[in-house]
Amino acid sequence: MGIRHDWWHEEFIKGDPGAQMGGGDGREGVPHPTHTWLSGYIPEFSSLLDVGCCNAHTLESFNRANKQIDYYGVDHLQELIDFCIERHPEARFSVSDAADLQDFEDESFDYVLSRHVAEHQNHYSQHFMEMWRVAKKEVIVVGFLELKDEFDILQYGVKDNGKFLPHWYNQYSKPQMEAFIKHNMTSDFEWIDDFKDIGHPVLIIRKPHES
Repeated sequence: MGIRHDWWHEEFIKGDPGAQMGGGDGREGVPHPTHTWLSGYIPEFSSLLDVGCCNAHTLESFNRANKQIDYYGVDHLQELIDFCIERHPEARFSVSDAADLQDFEDESFDYVLSRHVAEHQNHYSQHFMEMWRVAKKEVIVVGFLELKDEFDILQYGVKDNGKFLPHWYNQYSKPQMEAFIKHNMTSDFEWIDDFKDIGHPVLIIRKPHES
């Protein structure tokens, strides 16, 4: 059995960085309902770690809303981080593993976001725990695939228009995910199912308030 092909570094990055994940033009961000919701949800002047920032489309959406956020973006692709640094010198970016945010201390950011990232991890568990560790107030997870009722479907490699994509593309069980969160984090979490009828679940996991 051969070594797994690194699709992200060898194929995904071949495209125009500005066009990935719907792209943005440096001002307008991505015209997507979850971005519009997020830019209204996060309080102004909050600190935010964007895990899997891609081309900084989330930052651009905050800019479009004229909201000042202490933004820090991380991604595992150096090419995307270089693109973000050149386009947005006012913000902070660095290379990091979504499941091992070792460059950040506990409770470094008010909010920690991942958007369309969890499905591409080997599993969400370590990804969630690292975001939970680094967050001070809330972890926000914007999903890409609809959740299942019973079991996780962990699949390495799917066909997209007949082409094999050798990376993780998982669908998760909502009951299993809730049990994981309750056991390892907190019982204070909220779902926005099928956000705006687009099929993207939004999960908000809240840290305990200080007494």
